[in-house]
Amino acid sequence: MIEISKRIDKWLKDNNLSTTTINNETGISKSNIRNWCNGKTLPSTKALITLYEKYNFPIHYILTGEIMNNKSNQDDEMLKELINIAEQLNTTNKAKLIVDADGMFQEQNNIKGEIKSSTSNNIKIS
Repeated sequence: MIEISKRIDKWLKDNNLSTTTINNETGISKSNIRNWCNGKTLPSTKALITLYEKYNFPIHYILTGEIMNNKSNQDDEMLKELINIAEQLNTTNKAKLIVDADGMFQEQNNIKGEIKSSTSNNIKIS
């Protein structure tokens, strides 16, 4: 828990965020944030999600100490952008988006399956 508290404290300092700023912008109490930084408590799931949504809080890094590769970060950004666009669509267009996305998913999996089967046909077992 001490390592997590150190990473939270460092993240706050690196991003020039005070307990007051976070409290004002998210409603998370200053005492909760201080307790996280002092290693007395861990953030709740709700608090982690709130911080991620507001500040792109690196949940995986904070909890594990592992830095995720850029591809994952790019995927996260694209997913957030897709969700933002989808939220603005009317019901009819949301349904169309789901159908189109499902079609793309099926096509992608068919292509992967074709590549996998053609590759496996060329493998010789000795």
